[in-house]
Amino acid sequence: MMAVTPKKTEPGPDLELTKAAALGDDVARRRVVDRLVDRVSITVRYLAGGDPDADDYAQMAIIEILKSVGSFRGESTLESWADRITVRTAIRQLKKRRRRDRMEEIAPEREGCGTSLDVAPERKLVRHRMSARITKLMGTLTPERARVLTMRLVLGYSIEEISSITGMKTNTVRDRLAVARRQLRKKIQKDPVLKEFAGSISGQVA
Repeated sequence: MMAVTPKKTEPGPDLELTKAAALGDDVARRRVVDRLVDRVSITVRYLAGGDPDADDYAQMAIIEILKSVGSFRGESTLESWADRITVRTAIRQLKKRRRRDRMEEIAPEREGCGTSLDVAPERKLVRHRMSARITKLMGTLTPERARVLTMRLVLGYSIEEISSITGMKTNTVRDRLAVARRQLRKKIQKDPVLKEFAGSISGQVA
């Protein structure tokens, strides 16, 4: 039986884009940022909860992505590769923030942090308020649990994918996800506005 010689594959557009960005091409760097900025912001927002510095963490993640863009090898999507950096950067900054807060014995959280949203029309306003409430509740979880729940619920990764990205064993991911789900559901059930969404969240992260 004749052996089949594998076809030589050409670099994909993402690899070409990141190589150009790594070489300092301003247009390529802007394309990378434009493509990832919304995803990075959403991911960090859910990880950080009501942290007032969430936007700063997102900017740090974008900076880290641009600094590391030359290490992209095209073995996954650009988004998946960037998610790893985003999650690591956000968790690192959150840990620093918590250590600093403990050392300085900061007063109780500022009221309404991250929840003041005056957006029209009404349907969009309600949706943003729901998101702000859930985001704040996510911020009450431990960083490890918030991370796996965000990757599962917000980014849609499977347990196996989360394990691959974070380096955690699949059983550890499952355990942390189960605990995070239970904790978040309890918090949501105590919120009259969010209570009706508890069932859908359970289904998405099961």
